[in-house]
Amino acid sequence: MATVHSHMSCYCRDLAVALRKKLGDWFRVLKLLQTGSFGDDQQMEEACSAIGDYYADRQKWFVALLLVCYYVT
Repeated sequence: MATVHSHMSCYCRDLAVALRKKLGDWFRVLKLLQTGSFGDDQQMEEACSAIGDYYADRQKWFVALLLVCYYVT
């Protein structure tokens, strides 16, 4: 029963990430990826890039730069 629950939980997280990506809620995508053990580097990079774009669109260059530096290191 525990195995079924863990598979269901992982599946629900995947669906939640997919939904948040479609909605453009990249902050929540990043949080979901960080709290779970299912996110890979490509998904993390995609989320961080989108969040950097969010701050760059609002001309908050320093925050966007910090995010890039955080992800690269």
